[in-house]
Amino acid sequence: VYVSGGGVALANLGVPDLGVTTLDDVLTDVRRLSRVATAPALVDIDTGFGASALNIERTVRDMEQAGAGAVHMEDQVLAKRCGHRPNKQV
Repeated sequence: VYVSGGGVALANLGVPDLGVTTLDDVLTDVRRLSRVATAPALVDIDTGFGASALNIERTVRDMEQAGAGAVHMEDQVLAKRCGHRPNKQV
């Protein structure tokens, strides 16, 4: 099961993945999925939902508590853009 940033943005907010989703938006979907899915979820945590290592640590801890099996992070400068869109910087 894969929880993509684009999927969360489109399904919950009706917008493309342009960095408008929050940690809470993603956590809500992870919690919903972990209640019904038997396979662990791989979750896109964008750039970690914060500018510091402490923010990233909190994000990972919150994802574990929500039931995520694994996470992956994007290596982009802020403000991030969807990996499929032009003009992003890594």
